[in-house]
Amino acid sequence: IYLFIEDTIIMDHTQYTTLHYRADESGIPFCITVDFDSLTDDSVTVRERDSMVQTRMKIIDVLPYLSKQIDGF
Repeated sequence: IYLFIEDTIIMDHTQYTTLHYRADESGIPFCITVDFDSLTDDSVTVRERDSMVQTRMKIIDVLPYLSKQIDGF
């Protein structure tokens, strides 16, 4: 598992999309977005590279979700 951390404050949708494209080009299969809401609801957004589907989930559910997506169980 590779960890790609972008320490930039996202100001608008264009910059956010640019970060996704950079991750896609790097071959990163999943992006995990931590935003200001994450601080209060303990949730993040997981984006799948191939389908571009974004799913909001609790932080505690991220590892089991990724394990299922990568390993199939």
